[in-house]
Amino acid sequence: MRACLQVALALSALLAADARAADIDWNTLPVERLATLPAIAPAAAARAQPVYARRCAACHGADRAGDTARGVPNLADAVWLWGDGTADSELEALVETLRVGIRSAHPKTRAVTVMPAYGAGGRPEARLSLAQIEDLTQLVLALSGQDHDPAAAQRGRALYAGAANCISCHGPDGSGNSDYGASDLTVRLPSAWVYGRTPEAIRDSIVRGRAGTCPAWGGVLPEADLKALALWLRGTAQ
Repeated sequence: MRACLQVALALSALLAADARAADIDWNTLPVERLATLPAIAPAAAARAQPVYARRCAACHGADRAGDTARGVPNLADAVWLWGDGTADSELEALVETLRVGIRSAHPKTRAVTVMPAYGAGGRPEARLSLAQIEDLTQLVLALSGQDHDPAAAQRGRALYAGAANCISCHGPDGSGNSDYGASDLTVRLPSAWVYGRTPEAIRDSIVRGRAGTCPAWGGVLPEADLKALALWLRGTAQ
């Protein structure tokens, strides 16, 4: 009898959750309001996971770990390029990124600027010597809390604020700029580095520059799916 009662109660709870999920007004409510609803986590997961598997997993992976070799961001950690660090801001920013893409054909696409190349393939006026590139590499290693050459990092700091002008995007302290998705160079979490944070990866980014892309899903996916994806991705990130 007790077992039957427990099954009945569990079934009742599931039915109640399904009913609450069915009542969610995905289209009208803003994503930050949706985030406050009691049944939103399972409802967002149920809606988002099949969409992710069809549209996102091919690049970001089934485990959302991304791919540093191709510059595909990790979506399983809690570090985001856009948003001011608050829940509402990051959710709104995620929906907007999904909607307009990154360097996509959308007229309001994210990140129309790029990380310039400072190596031989860059603009002549922006090119740095191999020694200067190494100094900048050592600075970034220092900013991210890794082993580095202090003297070279000090020389790199002068380049950072001067000839290379890294400061204009990444800021005086290297913490980036979420207004236009400039990465935080002080992050210690390895998975947060889109192209990796080894000396080789950092050096390669400085030499070749970076200009990653992401499709715009607005008009392809319903707005409800964009909100569900944002809620599920941010809600399960660690």
